[in-house]
Amino acid sequence: MASRPRVFTIPASAPFLPTLVDALLDGRLVPGYAPRLDPRTLAAATIYLPTRRAARALGLAILDALKQDAALLPRVVPLGDVDEDALAFQDGASDLALPPAIEPARRRLVLARLIQKFAEVLPGATGDRLPLVATSPAAAIALADELARLFDDLTFAGLKLEALKDAVLPELDSYWRLSFDFLAIAHKAWSDHLVEDHRMDATARRDRMLAREAERLGRDAPGPIIAAGSTGTLPAVAELLAAIARRTDGAVVLPGLDQTLDEGSFALIAGGKIGDSEIEPSPGHSQFGLKRLLSRLEISRDEVVALVPPGLPARERFLSEAFRPAATTEQWATRPERLSEAEIDEALQGVAVIEATDPRAEALAIAVCLREALEHPNKRAALITPDRALARRVGAELLRWGIAVEDSAGVPLIETEAGRFARLVAEAAAERLAPVPLLAVLRHPLADFGATQETIDLFEIAALRGPRPAPGAGLVHAIEDARKAKLHARDPRSRLAPTDWDTALELARRIVERFEPLLALADAGPLAFTRIVEAHGAVLAAAGLDLERNQRDDARGLAEAFSTFLQSSDAPELALYDYAESLPALLSDQTMHSPVDLDARIRILGTLEARLLDIDRAVIGGVNEGTWPPEARNDAWLNRPMRKALGLDLPERRVGLSAHDFAQSAGARELVFTRARRQEGVETVASRFLQRIEAVAPEAAWKAALARGERVLAL
Repeated sequence: MASRPRVFTIPASAPFLPTLVDALLDGRLVPGYAPRLDPRTLAAATIYLPTRRAARALGLAILDALKQDAALLPRVVPLGDVDEDALAFQDGASDLALPPAIEPARRRLVLARLIQKFAEVLPGATGDRLPLVATSPAAAIALADELARLFDDLTFAGLKLEALKDAVLPELDSYWRLSFDFLAIAHKAWSDHLVEDHRMDATARRDRMLAREAERLGRDAPGPIIAAGSTGTLPAVAELLAAIARRTDGAVVLPGLDQTLDEGSFALIAGGKIGDSEIEPSPGHSQFGLKRLLSRLEISRDEVVALVPPGLPARERFLSEAFRPAATTEQWATRPERLSEAEIDEALQGVAVIEATDPRAEALAIAVCLREALEHPNKRAALITPDRALARRVGAELLRWGIAVEDSAGVPLIETEAGRFARLVAEAAAERLAPVPLLAVLRHPLADFGATQETIDLFEIAALRGPRPAPGAGLVHAIEDARKAKLHARDPRSRLAPTDWDTALELARRIVERFEPLLALADAGPLAFTRIVEAHGAVLAAAGLDLERNQRDDARGLAEAFSTFLQSSDAPELALYDYAESLPALLSDQTMHSPVDLDARIRILGTLEARLLDIDRAVIGGVNEGTWPPEARNDAWLNRPMRKALGLDLPERRVGLSAHDFAQSAGARELVFTRARRQEGVETVASRFLQRIEAVAPEAAWKAALARGERVLAL
């Protein structure tokens, strides 16, 4: 039976999962359901959380709250990675079977081929040419990702491609008409391919599953049903949250709803009027997603109940003031009427700002901050950043001190040892065994050419210290010719003994032999993609990485990727050089995760994971424009007016998501902001979020935060 939506929130400065568990056990979420009195009833509940990591952490939080080593836990469903096992429908399951989702790599390759074919027919009769059309296979793959994102956006919004016709206005450049013509062709071709392949687009499949689950929950599914930690950014998730909130035994718990911002400013997040001026909606605001979700749930902010008061009330009021909508920032002039300097001093107590000279100094400072936490029993610290390069640097610095750190975001497959080896082998073959890429392969830890490092050193002197060898088998001829030549006394090759020449020559022949499957394709021009992949796999096996037998996690991940590639008969034809250039993009969507250690005291977290986990010291790293928030990515296929006309999210929406994650992470009692003032020799710009905080903070309080950061840099 439908009822008034039951919606709660947990402040950013309160521990999310412990607060959620206490409210669940005490009966504050669902009337009449208080499993603390009878823990056996916990198994009757279903709880939806954003990620699998949060689902695992919830189980431990429940055991901690019950002070037990074991219990019958509720059914926990991660919304971020739904599948049939997670959404185990209880009625009509046989009628709900859906085709499997197509692999992201196969989708990328099919769409890249469509883009390549489109490029071949331009310029057309009018002589026009789209500036976005790919001039290389690597560019086509990059554009395929853009095209896939557009198709996903249309799916999220529930729009058919025909809706684009109304968005192509007559006054727009002919570029956009050509773009639409291609989109119509590509969308139909993609849909036909899915039907022929008996697959579904992953986005459409997930939305279908969530819609069916929302329909089931809206009928007579057994409860209690609770959804927590999601902002309902995706329309299908918002529909599911609405179905849960309206159940008499349902509840939705929002993360960090701002309940201190004045009502007028909060209303303007969705747009409105100030005097005679029309204010556009603010998709870049940290509360935009939650404001939109409340509208979808048809409730006001006043109807949302906070499960606990803020742990740091002054900090939350300060951040609310700093992040107020741009249309009302003139109220900063009257800030002392709402927020005194004493309250701001309290808000910034325990806050440090580190401005390092470069990324390496920033990583070292972060590592020091995290290491300090280990000196205090039970204190937990985490680096929170979307900058994966910074995360890897910090992990390396900690490893130097013998501190292993859990990285929730994992490592992209292309950055693992197996991924790098595969890339180096492809590059070396594409460049026909040029000295630099060949040596990188030979000295890689996974390489096995039956040679010691001493042998590789001899080979380098014999083959690579003189004139550059001819491509491919020229390695062997270069050593044979140099051995016969009269070498100058200063030439390092002149000091090689006859046995050294024999050793180097034997290794050169072995290298050429093992690279032969790829070298044979180097001058062949565009070839079937699967043929290159087969040859690549053969060379990898000969060079020391047999994907069929190696039990390394990254090798198994690479084997799965190659298996998917070999099924991609619709991939574009590529030359070997184009394949090597495209390989990083082809492996970009696969990530290798280390085993989860929920007891780890030091972690590196992505922004979504950090939203729900309890942290004593949070280090928000890389607080520069381009990271917090990420750079706005313009759509290559639709411009801003066209996206707005269709009701699609604008690029600023990512800014709003980043702002919410930033504000959530800033609720830790001990808080450190870090940034590098220079990166690759270029001056950086402090994040707009940090600039807002500095603008609202009194000068003395801000200088004190900088001084605390200088103390860390001086260590």
